[in-house]
Amino acid sequence: MAVRSAPNDVNLKETPTCPKCGQLAWETGTKYGIRAECCGLWSWNRAPLADAATHKLRQQVNAMIGDLGVSNNTFTVLGEMTKRAGWSRPIRIGEMNEVTARKALTALEDIVMDIMAGNDPLKGKR
Repeated sequence: MAVRSAPNDVNLKETPTCPKCGQLAWETGTKYGIRAECCGLWSWNRAPLADAATHKLRQQVNAMIGDLGVSNNTFTVLGEMTKRAGWSRPIRIGEMNEVTARKALTALEDIVMDIMAGNDPLKGKR
């Protein structure tokens, strides 16, 4: 049986280019995956380079999705977040820039507010 690579296989992605200097980032293999960095920016597994503020936003998005996913299907949460953010397709957390991460957080916060108000948009979609 042949083994096919997953569509998000890091080996299929190119080394990210630094948005500050335009050079390819330098990569280091770690036990957590490939870390790329340049000009004070970094990423994992060949995602676009980001600064510390963007990484923090990505962590917040990931945590909120995880919290909502405990009692809901994670794909349902992602679908509702994508719809509320106004995107035509989901964006991977590791590929979010500061603007998209903030949109994702706002969408997730709106979902939480609806749940708290008794209007659970995820109900029945589990």
